[in-house]
Amino acid sequence: MSEKIGFEVEVLRPDWRTELVKIYWVLNLSDVVIGVHGATMTHFLFMRPGYVLIQVIPLGTSWGAKAYFGEPTRKLDLNYSGYKNFPTESSLYDNYGKVDPVLKNPAMKPLLMLPYLTMVDICQCKLY
Repeated sequence: MSEKIGFEVEVLRPDWRTELVKIYWVLNLSDVVIGVHGATMTHFLFMRPGYVLIQVIPLGTSWGAKAYFGEPTRKLDLNYSGYKNFPTESSLYDNYGKVDPVLKNPAMKPLLMLPYLTMVDICQCKLY
């Protein structure tokens, strides 16, 4: 979708072998970075002031998303936007019923220990 509206897209999936200099240059040269909440998102420190960080926020991670990424990005003069996943965008939705406490109360500690995938329903995103 991003390419259709004119962005050049580069997907970066760093692992333990990825050289930090590669991560630095990819992020430093990016106008917009989109990523899922997690430790790797700390690389936003390599972004230039005035650019955009969009964080996909999985179920049960709202507080950490704001505290660890939302507030610091503002201090670094980055434009920040968080996209909170809906329960239907989580693989947990397929594994548990829609009324299960795991989905009804995602702040439950056990949720953070459950392996799951997060997806984004592009139809629910707004283009500005």
